[in-house]
Amino acid sequence: MVRYATYRDFPGWGEAPGYIKAVVEREGARSVLEIGGGRSPTLSPEEVRAAGIEYTVNDIDPSELAFVDPAYATLCFDMSASLPAEVSHRRFDLIFSRMVNEHVADGTTYYGNIFSLLSPGGLSVHFFATLFTLPTLVNLLVPEPVSARVRSFAFARNTRDYRYEKFPARYSWCRGPGASMTRRFQAVGFDIEDYVGFFGHAYYRRVPALHRLEQAKARWLIRHPISALTSSALVSLRKPELTT
Repeated sequence: MVRYATYRDFPGWGEAPGYIKAVVEREGARSVLEIGGGRSPTLSPEEVRAAGIEYTVNDIDPSELAFVDPAYATLCFDMSASLPAEVSHRRFDLIFSRMVNEHVADGTTYYGNIFSLLSPGGLSVHFFATLFTLPTLVNLLVPEPVSARVRSFAFARNTRDYRYEKFPARYSWCRGPGASMTRRFQAVGFDIEDYVGFFGHAYYRRVPALHRLEQAKARWLIRHPISALTSSALVSLRKPELTT
């Protein structure tokens, strides 16, 4: 189902743990893989233990995984490259990512690997930023040191804090819920259960006039949606029970 909302309803930040907990409970998921979770997985060790699930944290950086609690299993590999032999046989009921996909260079391989690692009937959920708002275009096109400084100004955060570290911007397959993207996901083999595009952002909040203009634009786009102008998206993808 394709639908739209404003950025204030985007659950990819502070609301993500509650959202993922609800998905785990609804799906009855017993094995969960978080892509790019690093040292700060979405669900806490207490939540993982209380749910009684096998929760695996993936990251490409072994030094990040060295910080994780023993409540988690870990897998160090790049989801957008060939799956390592020790991983390819694994299957998970739920695979999700949170603000990771915009850093993936090869969406075709990335989603193909996710499809392969899902159990039949399994679900994959992704929260991600999308092209083509001005801030995401700047993030994509300008040199990384410059975009990192712009991001620091926009959010008034210490970029040396690992939680707000600036990673390379790629935006492969990071688009709003237009027809071309739905066809891409379907070509991999997924059934699209939910695809939500969010309009607007808070990057201009330190410049009140621009911030008000951005909010007005978001309200207009809700009434007249243009998928290419979303700022973020949430997609839920189901692997069919029977696949060929």
